[in-house]
Amino acid sequence: MDILKLLLGGSGGVLDAMSQKSGLGANDVEAVVSKIAPIFMQRANENFKSDADSSNFLEMIRRANLDEMKSDPQNISVAEGNELLGVLTGSKENSKALAGNVGSQLGISADSIKTLLPIIAPMIADMLNNQLKTSNLQGSADNGSVMSMLIRFLDQNKDGSIVDDIFRIAGDFLGKK
Repeated sequence: MDILKLLLGGSGGVLDAMSQKSGLGANDVEAVVSKIAPIFMQRANENFKSDADSSNFLEMIRRANLDEMKSDPQNISVAEGNELLGVLTGSKENSKALAGNVGSQLGISADSIKTLLPIIAPMIADMLNNQLKTSNLQGSADNGSVMSMLIRFLDQNKDGSIVDDIFRIAGDFLGKK
């Protein structure tokens, strides 16, 4: 499954912008996204399942709008991405470690990967936001019930992880099997 196309819905402009910002070719960008996206999805899942208050993260997800990124890919802002990245990785040091780990696995510069992380984070948030919208959970009374309902909705195969379920749902939504 082509994760980047799944996340972007075939928007080549964002892929080109990601390539330019990172200095990587399109195939390398796709390889990085293929490694990072599942990690970010798992960390989002852990955030929702933790005892910590997820309301700030939920609000960031609700604000995610990949359409803006698609409409003007050359002016992708990393400010929101860095905020999301902070939630998903916990710290700059963890982000650097993640970039280094993925870089060593793929044979790609960690610095190039670090430039992509704040771009990939909003893609994941947008995917989660779309799931919130389609499941009509945004109008629920409190964030605790929203998180609980979101996790139950997304973890359709009841394996304790929503990562595989979200990619399957998104693939179905985009017409992929």
